[in-house]
This record gives sequence, C-alpha cells and structure tokens, in this order.
Amino acid sequence: MQSSLCDNAALSLARSRASSHGANLPAVRRKKLGQFFTGLPLARLLAALGVREPCGTAIDPMAGTGDLLDAVAERCHRRGLSLQCVDAIEICTKTAAACRDRLSAWSELSTELEQHVHAVSAFDAAILNKLKRGTYDLAITNPPYVRYQTVAKNDSNGADAQSPDMIRRELLNAVDALPSSSERPVWRALVEGYSGLSDMSVPSWLLAAMFVKPGGVLALVAPATWRSRDYADVLQYLIARFFSLDAVVADVQPGWFSDALVRTHLVVATRLHAEEASVPLVEREDGMRSYTWAEIHPDAQAGDSLVGAAFPSADPEGDFAHWLSAVPTASPSPKGIHLIRRGQADEIAAVLSRCDRSNWVSKVEPLSCDAPLFGSVSLSVKCTVPHALGDALTRVPTALTTLEHLGIEVSQGLRTGCNDFFYVDLVDFADEDSARIRLSALFGRVNLVVPADILVPVLRRQSELDAFLKGLPLTGRILNLAGYVLPEDYADVDRAKPVYEQLSLTLPAIMPAELASHVRQAAASRKGADPDANLIPDLSAVRTNVRAARMGCNPKTPRFWYMLPDLARRHLPDVFVPRINQRTPRAIRNRCDPVVIDANFSTVWPESGCWTAATITTLLRSSWSRACMEAIGTPMGGGALKLEATHLRRLPMPAMDDEHIRQLESIGEPDHVEAIDRVFASALWHDEPDDRSLSDLIDSLRTFTKVAEQARQRV
Repeated sequence: MQSSLCDNAALSLARSRASSHGANLPAVRRKKLGQFFTGLPLARLLAALGVREPCGTAIDPMAGTGDLLDAVAERCHRRGLSLQCVDAIEICTKTAAACRDRLSAWSELSTELEQHVHAVSAFDAAILNKLKRGTYDLAITNPPYVRYQTVAKNDSNGADAQSPDMIRRELLNAVDALPSSSERPVWRALVEGYSGLSDMSVPSWLLAAMFVKPGGVLALVAPATWRSRDYADVLQYLIARFFSLDAVVADVQPGWFSDALVRTHLVVATRLHAEEASVPLVEREDGMRSYTWAEIHPDAQAGDSLVGAAFPSADPEGDFAHWLSAVPTASPSPKGIHLIRRGQADEIAAVLSRCDRSNWVSKVEPLSCDAPLFGSVSLSVKCTVPHALGDALTRVPTALTTLEHLGIEVSQGLRTGCNDFFYVDLVDFADEDSARIRLSALFGRVNLVVPADILVPVLRRQSELDAFLKGLPLTGRILNLAGYVLPEDYADVDRAKPVYEQLSLTLPAIMPAELASHVRQAAASRKGADPDANLIPDLSAVRTNVRAARMGCNPKTPRFWYMLPDLARRHLPDVFVPRINQRTPRAIRNRCDPVVIDANFSTVWPESGCWTAATITTLLRSSWSRACMEAIGTPMGGGALKLEATHLRRLPMPAMDDEHIRQLESIGEPDHVEAIDRVFASALWHDEPDDRSLSDLIDSLRTFTKVAEQARQRV
C-alpha cells in the first residue's frame, strides 16, 4: 500500500479532479488525440527510475493531467531533493487546467517549487524559444501514439498548430538552438530523416530528448513497438547516439494499459556529454557497459503499486529502483520480476543493423564498419540475434545475414485503400463471360452481375486460410477494372488513343450499365459513419490511383480512381506469413497458380535463381526462423504476435551456401522439421559442432519458442 507521506487534502482533491477529467473525456477524442494518461501507479514507477541527484528541473512536453510531474514532485519530496522548477506543456486547454490545478497543490508541500503549465502545442515556436534545450535534469513524458496528421485534423486549438510540416520545421529550428554545435548535424539528420508515416511519438521523443542536459535523464513511457516498427530506426539511433541506456522495464500480460494493443515499456537513459555523443556508433568502444532489461509480471503488484508485492514496504517503487541500479545479478529476483543484463555493444550493433536501410544513416555514420565494434564486417550484410533469443542460448551465432542478402525479397501484400469497394465475394458464374458477385456491407451486400474478366482471386484474411490450405476455391475477388471505364470517362481514353497505340495496348471498354451504376454509387459514398469522412475516391490510398495520360519517352495511359495499379510481384508472392498470429508464425506457400495476397500478410519471393518457393518455405519453417520470429515480433494486448514485413527483413539468417540450399530442397515437405533443423543448425556454425551440440541448440530454440508463445497468451 502506498504511503500517505505526500498526500494532503489539497493534493488528494486535485488528483481526484484530474482522474475524473481523464475518465470523462469522450472516447473519440481520446483516440484521436492519444489522450491515454499514464496514471499515478505507473508514473510513480517511472519517476523512481528517472529521478537522480541532483534533480532541480524537470519537464514533461506532453503532460496530460500531470501524472508524471506529480510523481516526480512526490519522488523528490520523499528523497529530500530540491526540485526547483517543473515545466508542463499540454495542447488541450481543459486538460492543461487539470494539470495546473494538480501541480499547484504541491505549493503546500514544496514552497520553493515553481510550476509552469503551458496550454499550447509542444512544437509551438514561442514555447520552444522560451524553454531552453539542453538545460533540464529530467525530461519525463508519455508521448501520444497517434498519427500527427490525425492530431492536426482534429486539434481544437487550430489545425495549423500541429501540421506535419510545421512540426518538422520547428524541430529543425530547435536543433539550431542546441548548446553543442558538434551535435547539431546528427540531430538535423534525424529530424529531416524520420518517416512522414510515423506517429506523433517520433517528433515527441526527439523534442523531449533535446531538453535534457548532459548527465541528465530521459524517462519515457513507450509501446514495445519503439523497438520494432519501421519508424523506430530513428528512435533507437537517438537513444544509442546521445544517451547511455540505463534500463528498459516491460510489462507482461495482461499489461499496465488495459486498452493498449501492444505491451508497454519504460525507457530510462542518461544524456551523454557532447564529446561522447559526437563519436559515431561504429567507432564506440562500449564493450564493458551494460543496461538492465526488467519484466514486471502482474503478480508483482499489490494495492496501488505495480511492484508492491515484490517490494512490500512503504516505498516499493524506490526500493525497486535502488535494487535495479545495484545490478543484483547474484541474488534471486523478487516476486514477479525477471531481470536480464544486456551489453551496450550488443545494443549498438542491433541499432546499426536495423538502421542500415535508412536513407539518413549515411549522414551520421561511416558507410563501412572497419571500426572497433564491428571489425571488417560490412554493415549492409551484418545482422544480429534478437536480444530475447540471445539471452536464452548458451552459444550465440555471430556470422549472420538477412533474407535480402540471401537473395530473398520481403514486402507486404495488396493494400487497396478501400477493401469495401475493391473486394467482393464470388457467388457463381452466370455464363461463360459474366459472374454474379456479392458486394460488401457498405453497399448492402447486394448481388451484382459483372464481366468475369474483372475478377481476380484473392486471399483477404486469416479466416480464409483453412479453405486455402485445403485447396478449396476461394470466394474472395478483386475488382480489377483496368480494362473498363465509366461512360463519362471514355472521352479521356479516346484522347489518349496514341498512348495505347504506342504501348500496343487495347483501349478499355465502357462498363456495363449495372457495374457503372455501382461505381458511381461508390464515388458518392463515404467509408464509415462519420459524416466528415472522405469520399472513397478521396481516400489517401485511393486518390493515388488517378493518373493523367502522358506521351513521350515514358508514356502512361490514363487511370481513374476505380483502377488499381498493376499487380506487382509482392502481390503474387511465392510464400506469405500472417501479420497477426495467435500461435508462432508459420510460412505458407502460395498456390501453383498464385492468388493475390492481401496486406494482412507479409509476402516473400526469390530474387536469386537458387531459391524456390519450396526452399523458402522450408527455410522459414525451421525452428531457428520461428524462434527469431517470436523474438522479433510485437506481442499484442490480446496475446497475439504481430509480425510485419519489417520484422522479416531483419530476420537473422546463416550465410547458406549452395550445399545447404540443395539439402533444404531435398527435404521436400516443409513440415519435416527434424530434417530442416539439422541442416539449419549446421549452417549456423562454421566449426562443425558435434551432434550433441546441434541437438542442444535445436532443443533450446524449440523451448524458447514454446515459452515465448505461452507467455504472451497469459491472461
């Protein structure tokens, strides 16, 4: 039970009002603005990890109702530290008022404490000019994990206040004001290089990190995807380049946020001095430094403390932080807590391996890795074992590479932009040239007779896998309208006749009346119940279908919103893997007459002639591959594992030679796991280990996979 040391009447009432404000926020607004507040139990845990001596200044640039700064003030009060100033930034005016009310209550307990709550976007130029970067002892925050394009569209304080271009521009201006000129080129490369498809967390991390002074602490609440998503390259490089990672504390099923789709991490890191941060990662010599990875299970919790059962005292969070910093490798872990020490050099190697595909990396790192950390291994070839798997193995393979380097491509299946329109169900064939289809629920599930040649078989979702694996006909079809146009669009086609002739293509036909009526209805329809939702032709991934005719050396035929781009190799792959998996992911071979695979699956195919659909499937069915998938993927809130194409691209593979590939080919059936594993295990080692060593490795891989799968299924 949490001690009442810091609870007085004013503070208790302010906390109650803040909690009520958060609970009463409309669900739609909470989702759009990412207003899922930290809560005091989790805030106390992060504050205990982040507050160091001295801690005179603290800032939360995405403060919400003030959970984290409240916990920082409480932690400093407990430790007798002189917290002199806290700055809170919160874009929502009413939420900022709740935060101000809460922090003001601390004036009775800490008369010397100054509190400033700024009701403005954290990326507003005026506030960035007012609050100096590189001056705070602690930056602590729980960034909003929503698309910042969504925030811009729904911001009640003005749409322009959070526009993506403005955010990047103001971050670049903030870089120019950083105290250390030697660091600015690296910061600039990260700000210019982060993906426009990322969510608000990326610029929020960058901004929060800029506030921390050398020797100060960055403490973040983060989804586990900060180590796995496509955009996570910038975040991981940011921490590795400018900070020394101290600890990552992870929740375990069912987790700290009941509504969260992924697990939660607390990330705590100490800001490096400029002379250290200016050294590229490939030139670092961090062989002896380590950080702590801790997992907190639900049975560690007691009362309102997430670690109260593990540390039953008046200050369980403080005891946990002290225990964690003491590197307790010899003593057993307390109840519900699992601890691992990991090397900084391994972390840096993993970061560099992950970032080698990023466009910005050449601006901040030497292109070749003949540096202390890597020897003469090329960055573009090297791949590291996932930390979780490496922790479970007594011997970790080192000479690993990627699927791409082996000649195997990985991508994602077809993303139509509006499945409700482009996907239909085949009912039957009316005659040789026409078919009866059933439209989606958006169009009342009515039947429609259309030309049979516009229908392409597609595997849309996992519920259709059973029929696919049994070889049964699939009902799913794509409306591939490349050969048909609306009557009102035919004039554009006719004007482009020279383009069709130049490309030796047949002009599209005019749609039959029934099909044309449906397409027109779709053009006037909105996806979803929101009256402000875009019309289907205006959806972001649909409007890009439109293309004007073009003559010249690179001629293009006209294309309209209802025409999908030409199907590419990634849409008709040899092998695919589900993105969401209740069990450990399993590679599946496409049919001999391949069907289109939807974006619910990652797609795989050979670029090198030595690989076939059979050998790729066999490769990905090995115990090594499945263990790596389990370690690399992202556990979801409901116990599923998300495995994206970006995960598969980072799958560490042995450098398979022609003999290993031939052996995999000779196995035949990909379910012959014993034979696959023997070939695979021998490829992982260059010193030809004995049969017992290979058997031990295979057993370790299977045990790891089983335990990891069971762990994420816990409720």
